[in-house]
Amino acid sequence: MAARLLAAAPVAAQAALYPPMPPPLVEWIASGRARATIVATSPTQGTAPAAELNQWLKRLTGVALPVESTKPATGPAVFLGGDAAWKRLGTTPEGLGLGGQGYAIRTLGDDLVIAGKTDLDTLFGVYAFLEHYLGCRWFWPGETGMVAPRQETLRVGRIDEVSEPDFPLRWTLRDKACARFNGANVGIGEPEDFRIQWFVHTWLRLVEPSEYWAEHPEFYADLGGKRADPTGKQAQVNLCTTNPEVVEAAVRKIDEVVAGDPSIDMVSVDPMDTQQFCQCAECRKLQDPEAPYEARNSRLVFDFTNRVAEQVAQKHPGLLIKTIAYHTYLAPPPFAMRDNVVIQFCRFMCHNHSLAETGCPESAYFGKYLQQWRDKGALLMLYEYYYKASWCGLPWPIAHMLRRDLPYMHRSNVAGVATQWDHNYANNGLGQYVATKLLWNSRLSVDELLSDFYEKAYAEAADPMRRYHERLETTLEQSGVHVAEQRGYRTMLQFLSPELLAGCAADLEAARTAVRDPEAAQRVALMAKGFDYARLVAAYLTAVAQHGENAREPYWYTGEDTTDTAALEAACAPHVEALRAFLQSAETEGARHGLFEYEELLLSPKGVAGNWYRTGDRPEGVRLTKPEWLEHAPQQLSKETPQTVSLWVYGNDIDWMPDTGPEHTVYARGKDGAQVLLGTMGRQDRAGDGRNLAFVFRGVDPGKLSLDPLQVVVENPPGGPYGTRLFALYLMPDDNTSEDEATRLLQEDLEAVRRRAAAFVEFGFNGDMSNEGDPAEATLDVPGFPVASFTR
Repeated sequence: MAARLLAAAPVAAQAALYPPMPPPLVEWIASGRARATIVATSPTQGTAPAAELNQWLKRLTGVALPVESTKPATGPAVFLGGDAAWKRLGTTPEGLGLGGQGYAIRTLGDDLVIAGKTDLDTLFGVYAFLEHYLGCRWFWPGETGMVAPRQETLRVGRIDEVSEPDFPLRWTLRDKACARFNGANVGIGEPEDFRIQWFVHTWLRLVEPSEYWAEHPEFYADLGGKRADPTGKQAQVNLCTTNPEVVEAAVRKIDEVVAGDPSIDMVSVDPMDTQQFCQCAECRKLQDPEAPYEARNSRLVFDFTNRVAEQVAQKHPGLLIKTIAYHTYLAPPPFAMRDNVVIQFCRFMCHNHSLAETGCPESAYFGKYLQQWRDKGALLMLYEYYYKASWCGLPWPIAHMLRRDLPYMHRSNVAGVATQWDHNYANNGLGQYVATKLLWNSRLSVDELLSDFYEKAYAEAADPMRRYHERLETTLEQSGVHVAEQRGYRTMLQFLSPELLAGCAADLEAARTAVRDPEAAQRVALMAKGFDYARLVAAYLTAVAQHGENAREPYWYTGEDTTDTAALEAACAPHVEALRAFLQSAETEGARHGLFEYEELLLSPKGVAGNWYRTGDRPEGVRLTKPEWLEHAPQQLSKETPQTVSLWVYGNDIDWMPDTGPEHTVYARGKDGAQVLLGTMGRQDRAGDGRNLAFVFRGVDPGKLSLDPLQVVVENPPGGPYGTRLFALYLMPDDNTSEDEATRLLQEDLEAVRRRAAAFVEFGFNGDMSNEGDPAEATLDVPGFPVASFTR
């Protein structure tokens, strides 16, 4: 099984897209009658290649070919797989240079042979024949995505094609038949497909709470001195990975699933979607809280993976264990991974730029860690976002990125891609289609592939629809924005500019006028529905932006309803109602995602306004610092450093989550450049859901910190679309001021706090956002310690 994943096709020279069949031509179907015969035997399991070929031939001509087990005495024969096909070819898969997967299509006299290493590979050969030589396409699931050009007479010319996929693992579309037609080999319902048990975030599937929680709470993460309850709805609780019995329980579950389906090739052994890991004494030994963010839990996660993989290898040689590299375990550990482990690298951003583009900070960031895994010799696949839930179903024109990215990944020996997927074909379908094609052949000319798409999908409307799709691609590419971050509402509106919307509207109107073919007209109409959604979102976000320019509350956001908030809600109500109707309508199937978590967040005007500005793009920025304050209020300062200080952090919506504990972790830069853990916030007894609160970190040793300047990081580990506004941070005397009193002083006597502080940074009205997986950073210049408030 591991060999199947390792056997990637070698990098070869650029080939032409779908070369035509040269003569002489052999007649298969004419005047409603079959002239050729299929020679094949039906497989005992799975989809019959003969049935698939005939299904499409009937679409093309209205005629199906007869199927026999041996070649008839007269007429052309179409050999489909099996011993007869390879005997007719006079060779073997190895003789044709096929590796782990692949097919051959070859004309021999008047006969045609389509043969694969397996029945599934023969199916891929049938689909390639239909697509490359007969003009069939299946752009997205459902009838609307199918193209089968009608013809009365079907003739087949000379063909000699041998092909194997560049990526051994291809998991894109979730519709089995459409995915299979386009060459995907995971989740397609065939006995010879690549079988992956579970998709992602699987630790609680391996050690199921229903089986273990009652008697073995110690199997689950210790958070704050208490074992986290994993039984809640959609609980995201990690395991106590250093407990040997947890490893044994996980391996027993793997034994169980493999016994139920011995054809499984890979089992996902992934942490849950939270960065809160067990804090018991043994687990803490494998955590590095002062390491870079991307390595803090690498030793813990990958040590557990290796120990599971070691036991699995003894019982199930060849079974692969897959785990993700993600957020605080994106970086490789200092030890090697076992050879039966596959690392699924999660490339969260940016999907406007290729991983090879070092000019994009997000791509450079992820590219650096992907290279580190390559240097480790790890067997790699990618977890991709060719559909991104946080983009809320808007147009996702990523072909320009894919044309660079997938060839780069092939050159980097990435074994495969598994991507998030959605039924929104209008706004996501083209990118998914391009990705699926490049996963088989990364050397395809994307320009030719797209030209083919426009011509086949839109017929007479090909030119205006080309302009429509290229306008979206060009606008996103030239914008330079990095997509798609959590709650990136301002970025969405930057993309959906008035110029883009006007141009796309004109393109679609021209397409509606030009199109005559009924099926092409349906596709134009589907794209128009997707664009209607984009226009509704743009109008709504414009209303939020216009209101936000005039709406300001005293000093900092309060998190409470005000007259301005009420006005915002009223101004946005018609837009929200229209969007909600669109997202719930049966008429818009195939042109929207639906009404789910990210859409509900989008439909909250107050939430959108509160998350409008991102780090680095807010006009207010830093409002005030201690050196700036001293220019107008001088005071006596000492250069002597006190033995201890406290750090006050003031913000809105600093939560404590029942399943995962504190929402934020706070670090400061140490003198050696490493991060020093100061603590966490909120707490069960102090959760700031929708409120402004101060948190006080006491007993901080300034001798361990770099104070020139003091740099603080407030991190919200991922695990849900949550965020906090940080309004201000203050370096204060380490006295007995309670957190409630600190909150009161900040709200009622801010000047007194500024006077007592050795350093502070205050942000503007909206604060500085600390979103999940997107830490906030603050720089505090320390001019000295006020003599009146600091003593040694």
